[in-house]
Amino acid sequence: MPAGNEAALVGKIQNIKDSITQIEAEATPVLAMIGKGSAVTNSLFSSIAESLDNVPSTGVMDGAAATNPETTEQVEIFGCVQHFRREWGVTKRRALTAAAGQGRNTAGHQRMLAITYLNRIMEQVILSNQNCTPQTGGTPWLTRGMFSGLSSTTQGGTIPVPASQRPSTANNYTSTLASFDELAVTTMLSSMFSEKKSALDLMGACGRDLKAAFDTFTNYQPASITGNTRILWNGGKADKFTKVVRTIETSFGTINLFISEFLYRDLTTGEPTSGYSRKSGLFFDPSLWELRFMQPISNTNLPEDGSGPKGFIDCFMGLGQLTGKGQGMALIAS
Repeated sequence: MPAGNEAALVGKIQNIKDSITQIEAEATPVLAMIGKGSAVTNSLFSSIAESLDNVPSTGVMDGAAATNPETTEQVEIFGCVQHFRREWGVTKRRALTAAAGQGRNTAGHQRMLAITYLNRIMEQVILSNQNCTPQTGGTPWLTRGMFSGLSSTTQGGTIPVPASQRPSTANNYTSTLASFDELAVTTMLSSMFSEKKSALDLMGACGRDLKAAFDTFTNYQPASITGNTRILWNGGKADKFTKVVRTIETSFGTINLFISEFLYRDLTTGEPTSGYSRKSGLFFDPSLWELRFMQPISNTNLPEDGSGPKGFIDCFMGLGQLTGKGQGMALIAS
């Protein structure tokens, strides 16, 4: 990362895309785990999805001619490229003053913080209910968030996910947090499995309250016992109490759980949305999503005007979705 505000670099874009996985990757895990797809050259892009329907297996009569050619359905899932930007700057005096741990490279430090902020902005959008929308009036180009992409109903905006590629209603849990139990999880996974027709391997981004509900699965005890009592052994040290569920493993597949502080946030303020942010969750397959860049994360230094070094970090990125099938979410308000 260059220091100061080098005159030779003013107005030039410096590609720093590697920083996306180096800066605060643990705080923005979804951004780090989704792979980068092919670069795009248009603000509107698409992915091709196929639906494999149930088929009869009746055999073929000897000598029968092939008279009924069939084509597997292919649909396009469109996405939009959004412009993400975070400006940075320091006063000239501050740039000339040595700071603890930074020396006199205060401008360089501010650039690195801008990358951190940009990563968080992108993580919030990916984990949001934002709809895919081209620029119109006072609304800029907006990319689709996962809560929108995994909705079983018609999404808002002008470019929804095609009906054939949306998850079924059973993939979406929308009841209360108090009713969220092992049966609810099994019901969702069974529905997802029936769509994928093979074992699931999902990541589970959870709000704090939802993750706490998962953690209670380790000491579940029914209020009244009507059948056999289930005893769970939780090995550990005598002076250490462990109450955590990191993986849900069933006959239908696996969910690897983690807490996210950026779920379903208010994108206007960046603040958590009342209820939803802490209680909701996304259960997704990272291989079915892509980061599609028109411009990778880059730094641009602005011309010196006497006030001090300044510039901005930006990128053009759209979240690509290959399908909504075999995935789901818990959208819980209370």
